[in-house]
Amino acid sequence: MNSGRYTGEYALEIYRQEFVKDAEFIPVELGGGEGTANSHWDEPWPGGSSDLMTGYLGPYPITLSDTTIASFADIGYLTTVTHAVSEASTVWLFLLSIGLVARRHRQRSDVGCLTEMSSMKT
Repeated sequence: MNSGRYTGEYALEIYRQEFVKDAEFIPVELGGGEGTANSHWDEPWPGGSSDLMTGYLGPYPITLSDTTIASFADIGYLTTVTHAVSEASTVWLFLLSIGLVARRHRQRSDVGCLTEMSSMKT
């Protein structure tokens, strides 16, 4: 559905605290093609165009709003919302941690495959 409105419980509550007190939705980008449309905050949203969840990164430094963090909680991630982050290095640390978690998961999968293969030989 291309409504341009995000109404996830956690993100909407934080958006109300952070930006628009009586908001009924968070504006979602409808332009920009398949990878951007209906997947990112709308560029002119109150969090600014430098937020990580807008469809086009920049201007720098990249920011990570509490609303963005809360949107990850809406889709099942465990999060802690404390304050908006404005240092680009913190955003990159966040992205690195996601990569490390994925790598660890892949390594565990590889170990499981090796264990299965060695038990088949015996």
